[in-house]
Amino acid sequence: AARLCCVGARAECTLPDKYWRELLIASFAIRIESHVSIDFVGPDVPPQQKSKTITLDNDENTSTQLTRRELKMTFHPSYLHEVV
Repeated sequence: AARLCCVGARAECTLPDKYWRELLIASFAIRIESHVSIDFVGPDVPPQQKSKTITLDNDENTSTQLTRRELKMTFHPSYLHEVV
């Protein structure tokens, strides 16, 4: 699994899910782990943001064998030193 932290997140945490699906599609090309977790941290993270998981399954119609990918997004409307 890969874990990323986006410090000072503001607009990044409000991007539509279709943009994060693109990240999952790109992860096939660069051989990232099948489970990716991103923590969005910053005082400008909207407090109403709820954690969510985006899943990209293997499409039965594709010619390549791709594995299932999962992106878990967690939101922290606070400073980094309060989260870690």
